[in-house]
Amino acid sequence: IHNDFKPENHVGRYLVDLESAGKGHPSLDLYPLFIEYAISPEQGDRFLKKYLTARDGDVTTDALSDLRQGMFYARQVVALRELLGYLHRKKRNGRLDRFRTALARGMPTNNS
Repeated sequence: IHNDFKPENHVGRYLVDLESAGKGHPSLDLYPLFIEYAISPEQGDRFLKKYLTARDGDVTTDALSDLRQGMFYARQVVALRELLGYLHRKKRNGRLDRFRTALARGMPTNNS
């Protein structure tokens, strides 16, 4: 996967900025694309079917189910990335350090 899929990393039909590329589920690239372009669920389903056809030659029920489930989990990953980015930007007054310590201990942060 590219792992940094955004419009700035497209040059024509090609992806650039590959330092974050690696192995992973394709939904980790597809879900942020759906968010960026405000793709509706109906459009998304059509896109996933076209994606599978291009990748595998046809659409199987198992492959489509796997991709849909991956999209659900990718949503969680994207939300977590956004939260961590927010916390990084709000690093003032040691908030991020307290959050990391609390996470490591499995305790609430008391910063709600």
